[in-house]
Amino acid sequence: MSPRSALWRSCRGVGRSVAAYRSDRRGNIALLFGLLLLPLIGTTGLAIDYGQLLTARTTCQTAADAAALYASGVAKALIQQSDGSAASVASAKTEAQTRATGLFNAHVARMTNVIATGGTVTVAKVGQRIDALATFNVATRTSFGGIFGVRSMNASGSAKSSASMPLYTDLYMALDVSQSMGLASTTAGAKSLFTLIKTMERNAGNSGATGCVFGCHVVQTGSRLASSYQSIAGSAVPPITLRIDVLRNAVNKTISTAQSDALAAGTSNYRIALYTTGLSSANGTTYSLNQLAALSSNWNGLSAAAANIDLGPNNGGGTGDSYLKEPLTDLLTKIPTSGDGTSQATSRAYVIIITDGLRDVKGSSCTSGHCTAAFDPAVCQSYKNKNITVGVIYTTYLPILADPTTGSSALDGNYQSLVQPYVSQIAPNLQACSSPGWYAEASDGPSIDAALAKMFGQTTMQPQITN
Repeated sequence: MSPRSALWRSCRGVGRSVAAYRSDRRGNIALLFGLLLLPLIGTTGLAIDYGQLLTARTTCQTAADAAALYASGVAKALIQQSDGSAASVASAKTEAQTRATGLFNAHVARMTNVIATGGTVTVAKVGQRIDALATFNVATRTSFGGIFGVRSMNASGSAKSSASMPLYTDLYMALDVSQSMGLASTTAGAKSLFTLIKTMERNAGNSGATGCVFGCHVVQTGSRLASSYQSIAGSAVPPITLRIDVLRNAVNKTISTAQSDALAAGTSNYRIALYTTGLSSANGTTYSLNQLAALSSNWNGLSAAAANIDLGPNNGGGTGDSYLKEPLTDLLTKIPTSGDGTSQATSRAYVIIITDGLRDVKGSSCTSGHCTAAFDPAVCQSYKNKNITVGVIYTTYLPILADPTTGSSALDGNYQSLVQPYVSQIAPNLQACSSPGWYAEASDGPSIDAALAKMFGQTTMQPQITN
């Protein structure tokens, strides 16, 4: 074989080897894997590190949610239990923030792989709304992020909670306890009392007994009976419920409702005062505003005071005992201007007047022994000028229209002369006295109870204009 042939074959073999090497892909996979291994490890590691950050953030978010809810609740409770002053509100907010921050820290204390956490709780009072804001920052240590120069990861978040506070409210009850509140509280009771009195008069030797109910229901000089109608009604079988009994029970029920609401809400934002209007003393001729209970949220004390609600003194000469304008004028001096209710110093003020709307008249305008007139609403405007809401419950009379024993006409003569001429004026005058939506007529015991319960409910639900 010639040299040229040998060289040619040799070159052709080298070419084949080069071509084979160039077409061989087996080593490329390993090479590519080696080149991509580090980025793959880094990326997977970052995903793991990010997952740890998300876990830490979720834990912190849960802690922030709990802290915000706790802070607003604590602040609300502490403020409600205080006098509502600026100092007590500031103290309550600080205490709520401290407690809530401690709660946040307790939640996050067991987290692992965490470089640092920071939680802040702030509480603000906006009107009667308590706002709590919990914010946090958390940093976690990376395991693989260092490959790319990432040594830690950070996250932040927040949670907000709001709680509404009831307004501070002061309720003054002005109760007419004149002797007309000693009348029966229902028509059936009035008829029973009428019949009972007529029988007792006849048994006492009064052949002309009329069964008088109105204007002769108290022991007076020369009375035909030795007992007041109140004692007679109480000793009847079964006892006859009088309007004063209904009034006492209704006021006590209102106090019990206020106490239940206060205990449920953990608040002392509600206070009640009890006053009665009438004569200063038996056989007296001057009016009296009698304080049964000063403004208070001492529910036991208020209940004890309400238990003492009874008919006031009467004038044995039969010249009347129903004073309204003068005692209400005195009461006005004891009530500050009504505020917005955001603190005890700026409490909303309400007066609920419960009366039959008939007043006695003395002096030169009265030419007989017993003169009456309809309620004078002029004093009520003075209350409204102080932004005080005035509620009026008109306890209407239940006249006996027919003698239950004979069926004949039995409209009480005293009713005809003392009440009937003013019936058309009483309701309009009392309605003019009341604030819009704060007037009710109650003709019997159940309706007196219902009317007072409704008005009490309105004191806690009345809308307020806010900016």
